[in-house]
Order: sequence, then C-alpha cells, then structure tokens
Amino acid sequence: MKISLLHPFTAKAIGFEERHLLDSHSVPHIKALNILQDKRPNWKVIVEYFTDKRIIYSSFNILKKTFYPISNTRKFGKWRSEVSLLHLLKNIFSSPDITIINTSGHGGKHVFKLTRLLNLKNKKYFTMLGGIHLELSSQLEKYYKNASLIIVHTELQKKSLLSLSFFKDKQIKVVPLGVDTAIFKGKPVIQNSASIKQLLFVGRISRLKQIEIAIDTLVVLKNNNVACILNIVGPDSDLEYYNELKEMIVQLGLIDYVNFIDSVKQEQLVSFYQNADVLLLPSKHESFGMVITEAMACGTPVISLVGSGGPEEIIVNEFDGFVVSNENYSITVLKLLSDQSLLTEMSKNALVSVEKKWSQNITAEILLSLINEKVFNE
Repeated sequence: MKISLLHPFTAKAIGFEERHLLDSHSVPHIKALNILQDKRPNWKVIVEYFTDKRIIYSSFNILKKTFYPISNTRKFGKWRSEVSLLHLLKNIFSSPDITIINTSGHGGKHVFKLTRLLNLKNKKYFTMLGGIHLELSSQLEKYYKNASLIIVHTELQKKSLLSLSFFKDKQIKVVPLGVDTAIFKGKPVIQNSASIKQLLFVGRISRLKQIEIAIDTLVVLKNNNVACILNIVGPDSDLEYYNELKEMIVQLGLIDYVNFIDSVKQEQLVSFYQNADVLLLPSKHESFGMVITEAMACGTPVISLVGSGGPEEIIVNEFDGFVVSNENYSITVLKLLSDQSLLTEMSKNALVSVEKKWSQNITAEILLSLINEKVFNE
C-alpha cells in the first residue's frame, strides 16, 4: 500500500519560504500519517510538494518529503496555476494507491490534470479541504464527484458543504488536526500573578489574521495597568500589512511591548505557548486553527472571535477559552488576565479538552479507519 500526501503548490504560492515547507508546514497531517506508518510498517507513506528549483529533491523530516519542479515557471507563486509535468510523469508510471490532495476548495490546474490521470488508472484520491469557499465550476464538480472521499477538519466545514445541493450525496468525513501531546505539554510552573503578562499570537502575518485587534488589546491592558508583552510568532506573508502593523505600534508607543519573531520549528514553539498566559487568535476566519490545540495542549487558553469557523468548534466558551465578538475582545482578555484563579482553571480545562478530543492519536485512528474502509471494504 502506497499513500501520498500531496501539496500541489510551491512555498511562494502560500506566502512561505521553502524552508517552512521543510520543517513546519502541514506537521499535524504528516505526524498523523507517521503514526499510521508505524501501525502499518508494510505501507509506504510519502509527502510531496512543488519547487521552483530545476531538479527533484527529497528531504526527511518525520516522513520523506519530495519536491517536484514546476514546469510553467511563469506561473511560479500563482495559487492554483502551478503545474509539475515531472510529477504527472511519475504518476503515469507509478501512482500511489491513495493520493490525499491537500489544497484549497478551488482545486487547481495540476490537481485537475492529476485526478483525470488517477481516474484512468483506477487509483483513489481523497480531497482534503483547508477552506470552504467554493465557486463550483464544471472542473471542480468533476473533481469532487470522482473523489473517493472528501476530508474536512471540523463539523462546521462539513455542515457548510452539505448545505450546498451538489455535496448532499457526497462522502464527507471529519478528520481533526490532532496535536502531538508528546511535544506540546502543560506548563511546568503555574504563572505568577504578579509577573508581566505574556500575550501570544502564532500564525502568518496576514490581513486575514487581524493582528491589529491583538495590538489594540495591548493598549487596553496597559491603560488598565496590566503589565504585558505581546509576542507575534510567524512568517511575514504580507509585507504591506506587516509595515502597517509596525507603523501602528510606533504611533501607539508600543515599540518596547511588541516582539516580531519569525517562523520557528514546532519544538521551539512549545516554550512560547508554555510561557504565554493567553493565545490571541482574532482571525476573521480559520478552517481549523491548529495553533489553538497546540496552545491548549500547553495549558494556555485561547481567545478567538465569533464567526471565525474552526475556533468555535474547538474552544468550549468560558470553559477552556473564549469565543467573543470583536467589540468584547479586549475586555475579555482583560477579564481573564485580571483573575488568576480563572486563568488557572481555564489552563487546566484546556489540557483536559485536548486529551479527550484533539490528540494526534485520535486523528491517526480516524484516518486509518477511513483508509481501511475505502481500500479494503469497498
């Protein structure tokens, strides 16, 4: 049995550098597949990406990752337009038994070419949707119709798809992005209520993330005499927005209170989560929000926004975190950080929630069950 997890894009197409694909992109999926590989040692699991380099090359990090050169270099970095003829050629001669395609709901040129080829060879493919924003073209309808399975990460995503008449008779399964609790662990020491409060944001610096809300929250806390620092961890994928945030920080006199930190490896993220009192995630939309479960696994509650999608399914409001309106965001953070007993209780509750619902082993078991069902029981 050979299984491929395909990301049909280069790093530039998703606002990353290629080193991010090597060590920090799609880690939850890859680790779940690694557990699956351990359970089925006779299976071969591979991970695939595209590159603007001229040769095929591989790297090993958890699982082997192979990078295929794009052929239409003029489309380099153009989301959904990149194509790799070498990847298609490889599939002509040796296709995986199952290809899990991890991309947006819009598919893409390479995806459409590849899945037509897989259909001709009677090979199965799963579509894994990171988002739910669709404009169904005839190509997209054929792409989803011929998929053996459609994978989403939350019940909210599934419900949104099923509300569209086209998907009503489709096989849609929820596979949560489980967190590795062997790496992400609870805080070693209960935070001192008299210390400087540590606020944390983890994610791409992108307008969709609405980081300005976190900066406004910092102002509210300082005006209420709460000593605090905001650490922003993640790659800059929007230079214009990044510069706007820097200017905002200067104008508000917050230069000494905000730290911009580039993308870091998963293992390094742990200390940021453990040292934080709260993770701020004011994104406009998150299909899942992996940083939520990572933070919770470290005992750090998360505050997110109503209407943001995945966070509303992960966070149990007022139990292990908060899901609030934009208008109440800053005051909710102030309330939490001003009540040490509430902060301690939510920290403990976050650990309980992850253990019950959001661990990596749960993800791997669900994925293994789906593969067995589709390959051996159909």
